[in-house]
Amino acid sequence: MAASRPVALGGGRLTVAFGPGAAFLRRQAEDPANRVIVAEALRSLTGEDLQLSYELRETPTPTGDPVVSSEEDVIARLKAELGAEELSVEAEPQPGPSSSVPSPVAPPPPED
Repeated sequence: MAASRPVALGGGRLTVAFGPGAAFLRRQAEDPANRVIVAEALRSLTGEDLQLSYELRETPTPTGDPVVSSEEDVIARLKAELGAEELSVEAEPQPGPSSSVPSPVAPPPPED
């Protein structure tokens, strides 16, 4: 599906286009087992039961460079959009004398 582009959506139907030289990929996508996989993936993403239609045509190519996010950008986005909180490793409580974890007790010495 990476070699295809959605080109139309309406009336419960999604039309996906493959480039003119991708007839083999279109045939693979039309295989009943693959059709089920794509339909289930679309249903899980959209909540809709879409009918799939595949065709060969010139597909518009995306313009510009793909956006690549740094780890910091992803963390900032998660914080902003989901109210996430970044935890540091140092913030984790360490078991110690003030911890509620009981200290191991040494067994009594063996009796003779």
